[in-house]
Amino acid sequence: MADLTWAVQKAVHGALAGITAPGREEGAPVACPTYDHQPENAPFPFIVLSGQNVVPDDTLDADGSIHTLYLSIWSQYRGQRQVLAIMASIADRLHNARLLLDVGCALSCRVRNRLTSREPDDITYQGAMTIQIIASS
Repeated sequence: MADLTWAVQKAVHGALAGITAPGREEGAPVACPTYDHQPENAPFPFIVLSGQNVVPDDTLDADGSIHTLYLSIWSQYRGQRQVLAIMASIADRLHNARLLLDVGCALSCRVRNRLTSREPDDITYQGAMTIQIIASS
């Protein structure tokens, strides 16, 4: 059985390339890169692939797995507008998407959860999303 974990992560990372978010000036969007581990002093906003949980889901004729990916969205835009816009873009790109994997195939991709919160510094906002992908090798 091929290990689909890295293939799933690469497909999600690729699907999120090029996301932009509302900037501080109306009509001036800013880039929102996606990282596996953000660089030190990365400018806001950005998305981090924070973790992945994999559960085997074999059938009689195929080796499958359920991948739950955790995405963190970080912003220092005043209020939740930027985080919410980024999460909407992520949902547009991933919910019910047909992801292409390097190995195996993605059978299903769904956004399962969205959450926003203000950090204790009272400046930074975080969004959290859970994406579930069912894949088969």
